[in-house]
Amino acid sequence: MRGNGRIFKRPNSTFYWIAYCHRGKEVRESSSSAERKDAERLLKRRLKEVGADSLGLKAFVGPSQDRVLAGELLDALEADLRIRKVRSLAGIQSHLKQVRAAFGDRRAMVITTEAVDHYIESRLVEGMAPATANRETGLLAQAFRLAVDRRRLSVAPKIRRLSESDNVRMGFFEHAGFMAMVEKLPDYVRDFCHFGYLTGWRRDEIASLSWADLDIEARMIQLRGSEAKNGRARKVALQHFTD
Repeated sequence: MRGNGRIFKRPNSTFYWIAYCHRGKEVRESSSSAERKDAERLLKRRLKEVGADSLGLKAFVGPSQDRVLAGELLDALEADLRIRKVRSLAGIQSHLKQVRAAFGDRRAMVITTEAVDHYIESRLVEGMAPATANRETGLLAQAFRLAVDRRRLSVAPKIRRLSESDNVRMGFFEHAGFMAMVEKLPDYVRDFCHFGYLTGWRRDEIASLSWADLDIEARMIQLRGSEAKNGRARKVALQHFTD
């Protein structure tokens, strides 16, 4: 068998099986087909992959990696983010939903750089900003890197990152416009908006504040580093404080 492999049938199985050697060990794999020609094609492909691996041209994929779905990689990434208590997981999950819809049911090993480029192009045609496309494909790239690190896959596609040079924030309020807008909001969110307007802190950062972050004697409010987007704690002085 060494070098050429073999095709055989197992007892009580309608499928043809193949066997071949990789680095001195026999690998047996079902062709998932009752047609011998399908088994022959699979064996031929595996022998080419083994040959390329032995020459250092391309890592051998094999049956275990070939069955892994991209959706499984995204599940593993989401679990990893949850364990690491990554902030804004809810926002990340919205991007994961888009990526999962596009790639989740595909085998991971058939997702190429070209396939991801096609996805990026389609998202841009839909009017998606480059920054948002980067968030989505960046998560796919993270999922592949995690799989390689854990030795679930041997290779990962190269995923491009688009330029975000034109990602300039627009639509800032002048003070009069802000005050006019706040007057139209419900009472329970007006103070929240005022605080954000005066400090420039993000919504999630403000929402994370608790009474423990208020230092009455020092007349300071502190944003913990664990809740800040850049990971660095910040403080703001209270100009006026009343009970």
